[in-house]
Amino acid sequence: MFRTVWAGVLAFLVDRISKQLVVEWLELDTPRVLWEGVLNLTYTQNTGMAFSILAGRTWLLIALSSLALIILVTALYRALPRTPSASALLWLLLAGGIGNLADRLLFGYVVDFFSVQFVQFPVFNVADVCLTVSAVFLIIALLRHPDEKKANELPAA
Repeated sequence: MFRTVWAGVLAFLVDRISKQLVVEWLELDTPRVLWEGVLNLTYTQNTGMAFSILAGRTWLLIALSSLALIILVTALYRALPRTPSASALLWLLLAGGIGNLADRLLFGYVVDFFSVQFVQFPVFNVADVCLTVSAVFLIIALLRHPDEKKANELPAA
């Protein structure tokens, strides 16, 4: 499991660096076209969570996010097969959660900047991508191999 920690470390660093660059280089709420009609960079400060739920309740979001991360990672660690891909997905999930949690602790809001143009969708960041992609693939892993964890465990000595 610890060899795959680098997936999470890399994801966390990319998230932190991208957010820092956005804050330094972009004006708040001023879109910059990255790919015409597809993707803009728009620096926003999100005080809520997905779709601005609980906006302005920073400490509640910090507490809920922390608790959710602990419960989710613990439960998934117990339920998933012991494979490098499952481990890497857990680290990505943790990196995404910690990336947004760090923003809330440091700034009181989450720095978002990817703005999809061809559909109406909230502005998001690298941590959100890590959370979403890892969650989708973890769900698939759980649905495809619900009993594989038991097969991969060593018998008790």
